[in-house]
Amino acid sequence: MTGPQSQHAAGLEGQANAEVLKEQSSFVTHVHDYICDFIKFADQKAAFIFAGASALLTLVYNQGGRTIWHVSVGSWRTHEWLAGVTTVLTVASAVLAILAVAPRLKGARRGLIYWGSISGFSDPQEYRAALARLDSRGATDEISRHCYELSRIAKHKYELIKWAMWLGIAGLVVGGTYLLFF
Repeated sequence: MTGPQSQHAAGLEGQANAEVLKEQSSFVTHVHDYICDFIKFADQKAAFIFAGASALLTLVYNQGGRTIWHVSVGSWRTHEWLAGVTTVLTVASAVLAILAVAPRLKGARRGLIYWGSISGFSDPQEYRAALARLDSRGATDEISRHCYELSRIAKHKYELIKWAMWLGIAGLVVGGTYLLFF
């Protein structure tokens, strides 16, 4: 094909490529939003776990659990062991919940999405110039890279939350036993 026929075919191919790029961009944007929502949910779960652990520690302490600090471990009786184990489990749960909230982006020093990377530019004009050089493919690539970084953060957060939750549940069982019987 030569002449108008080849130009028409090239135009159709260009339109098809533009449509594919548009779909990819839309997909990546939705994935980015999805991961961001899950990270927010992880932080909410961690805050709930921390609040629950704090409440349980306060309850056990105020119901006589404070005696563990005045008696040597070798002299602990059943109720002191229950209070001590509850304290260890719930403090560990609370610490893991705090660690889950701490951000862990370790990406590029300069980038176009993460605020920490954007601050790596010397001034707003330099950042604006970097944005101006970006085409649709480049924007999709930037969001894709950020999705990958966010997914690693989400995975780490949910691993910490899983352990915080299980330790918190164990602390609740032991603490509940302490509160019911002592």
